[in-house]
Amino acid sequence: MKLTRSQWEKMGWETDYKKSIEFKTLTDDSRECRKNAAFIAFDSETSPAVRYVFQALEKKAIAVFIDSRYRNEIESSEAYTEQLFFYSKNFYKSASDLVSLYFDHPEEKISLVAITGTNGKTTIALAMHQALNYMKLKSAYVGTLGAQFAGETMTKLQNTTPPYFKNFQLISQAVKKKNRFAIFEASSHGIVQNRIYRLPWKVAIFTNLTPDHLDYHVTLENYYQAKKKLFEIFINNKDNDERFAIINTYNDFGQRLATELHNDGVQIESVNVDGDFSINEIEATWEGYRASITYREETVLMKTRFIGLHNIFNMVSVYAALLKFESNRNKVLEAIAAVKPPAGRLEIINAPGGRKIVIDYAHSPDSLEMALKTIQELNPIRTITIFGCGGDRDNSKRPLMGRVATLYSDFVIITNDNPRSEDPQSIANDIKAGTENSNYIVVFERDRAIRVGLQILGMQEVLLIAGKGHEETQEIEGKLIKFNDKKNVKKALKEQEY
Repeated sequence: MKLTRSQWEKMGWETDYKKSIEFKTLTDDSRECRKNAAFIAFDSETSPAVRYVFQALEKKAIAVFIDSRYRNEIESSEAYTEQLFFYSKNFYKSASDLVSLYFDHPEEKISLVAITGTNGKTTIALAMHQALNYMKLKSAYVGTLGAQFAGETMTKLQNTTPPYFKNFQLISQAVKKKNRFAIFEASSHGIVQNRIYRLPWKVAIFTNLTPDHLDYHVTLENYYQAKKKLFEIFINNKDNDERFAIINTYNDFGQRLATELHNDGVQIESVNVDGDFSINEIEATWEGYRASITYREETVLMKTRFIGLHNIFNMVSVYAALLKFESNRNKVLEAIAAVKPPAGRLEIINAPGGRKIVIDYAHSPDSLEMALKTIQELNPIRTITIFGCGGDRDNSKRPLMGRVATLYSDFVIITNDNPRSEDPQSIANDIKAGTENSNYIVVFERDRAIRVGLQILGMQEVLLIAGKGHEETQEIEGKLIKFNDKKNVKKALKEQEY
């Protein structure tokens, strides 16, 4: 790639170098640098960008692009040499221009969708991805479960919302593979760390907001403002003419967001029992839910394989978004009816005697309450819940989850989630501090807790296993151990006699 002086000056880069430069590759990973490579230095979640500069130079990087605030530190270092340094006082704007140019502006050749909120991001994103591909509109997915292009297998990612440079790599791959859409989960961490900065979202969806990640955001207000930032980026992108914001206003923060957003050339549509997309006449079964949806005075019947009132709202958000890309309502409804729930999201395993085992990723008080209320909607004889809380993370939600579990379950087994380096007994004590009843026991080993739950599960009863969902590992004392709730259930059921 050749970068001329006029190009980098237009992007906002400052340098003592005056000629054009050429590099074969651009990377944000100093370990990948080599001769004829340029390094673009982003801050990581835990380390400043300057930490990686000299490693890049040791590996023969031909140029470094970095925030101007590190200039003095770099040039006063004993390791400083005459390699080309490019600085910017508006780093993320300059970086976005450079990265976009390097990948040949892939973001302009595809329709991008972002979903944010505490709960429902994965469900909505994967459902949209599946539905678009069902309608032969090739789509990519990027989120909690990994990255997937149309017709290909899922690959793992380290973050729900990948780093900025990685996002461009994925969008570029999607374009090369003829995908017309890319559906992203936008986490609060990803938003505040500028991982989605200046991407031209065509549709942005807000699901809900409840207390979570307060170990990072500290206050609920900060957490809300992180989510809101997606829509501020979205609205301020004047280069993107057709933009649609879809907001679930069935919750207080959704109502607040819809009120606060300036409708500056952006179409805002609400999902609610009395919203722009109005929901009524809901029918619940273990095979899936159905509901009547009214939009612009036209009512349709939506069927979905998903269970739970909250998932009706999620699927109506999907319906609202898909109508921006496909005007034929019947095609959209058919696609939604065909969508399969993602692994570990209210995933149902049937057992003899009408027994149901439900595996769900619920790991916050609100999501656990939603899962348990969903089960109650289906009138089981008894509900048993197995759950724990993660170690070295927000401990304020532990008593709240203890309260929810014992209040909405007939019996609870408190167990390990990912205790990490924390003492499991300390985590269990925090959970027990919030319990409403004494209808619980503690079984630390998660596989044993599952076996105990299955042993006491009676006919027409439900066992909810919450917290880990699709995850394939469990982190205990700094070690990752292979563990998957569904696989453990399947194994135990083979040995279990009812």
